[in-house]
Amino acid sequence: MMTLLRNRVFLQSLAARLLGHSRAPVIHSSNNPALFYAGHLVTRLAFHHKLLSSSTPTTMERSIESQEIKRPTTAIRSAALADATAIAELGAHVFTVTFGHSVEPHELQAFLDEAYSLKAIMKDLKDPNKDTIMATDSTGDILGFAMLTRGTSEPCLNHLDGLVELQRIYMYPKAHGTGAGKLLASKLEDMARDQGFKYIWLGVWQENHRAKKAYEKWGYKACGTHDFAVGPVVQTDDIMVKRL
Repeated sequence: MMTLLRNRVFLQSLAARLLGHSRAPVIHSSNNPALFYAGHLVTRLAFHHKLLSSSTPTTMERSIESQEIKRPTTAIRSAALADATAIAELGAHVFTVTFGHSVEPHELQAFLDEAYSLKAIMKDLKDPNKDTIMATDSTGDILGFAMLTRGTSEPCLNHLDGLVELQRIYMYPKAHGTGAGKLLASKLEDMARDQGFKYIWLGVWQENHRAKKAYEKWGYKACGTHDFAVGPVVQTDDIMVKRL
């Protein structure tokens, strides 16, 4: 406000000088072009001052706020037998997308029938040595699942006590970048700690660079390799481990 008043006095003084006066007397602007112009500038200055000092967001600010990207809400829960079909479909889909190009179609199908049939998933869900959890979106649709498996190991891990395996963590492509995968991994790690384990390990295909990068970011370190066979095709997995 003080700045606006000083500007008004200055402009009136300027108008007076233009009219040949050393001070700014009261002059009707309608009869004096210079003062009329000065008043016009003061009015414009007041208008812009009001815009700048207003606490109400402008149209542009509201537009920018409305365009902010919000991450979808993700819920983590234990898997139930009723989820078997959804898990089987997701597992088969992700395995096909990841490995399908590296094996013959009939060999791929044979593996899927063995590992991701409804019967196979039901067996996993009933296994007392396995815990399966799911990530779902705000509508309840499945985004991914992960499995914690007790009683497994690898030669490069034999010197470690208190091992548990992160056997699977599969995500639909639409969930990539949402943080749902990290939430699943973090939840399994918390479960492993609660169960008294000291280390968690996993196997990841050497050609699955996206997954390897994520595991490294989450603190897993490579310690060896093992072979993974799909039919007659033998592929190599990196074994990675993390201290809990």
